[in-house]
Amino acid sequence: MIPVGSFYNWKRRNKFI
Repeated sequence: MIPVGSFYNWKRRNKFI
């Protein structure tokens, strides 16, 4: 499972949603 922090960082880095 991927940590929520990683998902948030990925979204911010990809600027998705």
